[in-house]
Amino acid sequence: MKQVIIISIAWIGFVFNTFSQTVQDSSSRIVVYDSYVPVAKEYPKLKNFIAISPLSIFIGDFPLTYERKIAGPLNIMIGGGLTSKNSIYDLTSMGGNTIFDNSAYYSDRFNRSTDMGYNYVIQPKIYLRDHYFNGIYLGMEYKFRHYNYTSTTYDDPTTNTTVSVGEVKEYRNVADLKFNCGWAYNIGSNVVIDFYVGVGTRNNTYHYADYENLNGYNGIYTVSPLTPTAYVIQYQTVTKETVTVSTGFRIGYAF
Repeated sequence: MKQVIIISIAWIGFVFNTFSQTVQDSSSRIVVYDSYVPVAKEYPKLKNFIAISPLSIFIGDFPLTYERKIAGPLNIMIGGGLTSKNSIYDLTSMGGNTIFDNSAYYSDRFNRSTDMGYNYVIQPKIYLRDHYFNGIYLGMEYKFRHYNYTSTTYDDPTTNTTVSVGEVKEYRNVADLKFNCGWAYNIGSNVVIDFYVGVGTRNNTYHYADYENLNGYNGIYTVSPLTPTAYVIQYQTVTKETVTVSTGFRIGYAF
């Protein structure tokens, strides 16, 4: 008896629903109206996004970025942080021995260590749809990185000794201006992943030391007897322009 009542109620509900969508007009035609109306997906109205770039650790770059929704599809991203040892650059520079790009006066016999530096970035973004950190965007990014190096000793091939040189300070600046295309996706609980690729120009500035042994240097300087302390250190600054292509992702929290 209970099952009959349940089935009867279900049937009555089905018939009622059918008649609520079906109307018979005066010409005896049956017109069926679809009551289903698709509802557009609702996106959380988030205006702030704080993120880190996990892959940047391999280039000694530790930025923290903050993105703010300005108006409509326009967002602005700014950020800053520290720099340290650039492992990928050192590997591609023969273990660090050509860290200043094989410049003509560059000496690779300094025993260098990497000090902390700094970085900053700014990027206006235009989202193709106003979806609050969701969807495809286009951006123009300027990023600056400053790497510091210190040497206290130098392997002098003339005297075949390691010479103490005090503190020799060098640095490398990397300034990128890139056009980016990215895709941001809210994976849930306001956690957003931002994938991007970019292409642009890179300005490299190398400020490095040149060690000159004064023992009979070019037949001009003569120190007798030969001594490993007879040297002079001069500094050079060279700038080079290249094309750069980059990719990566940021992950963070939107609110």
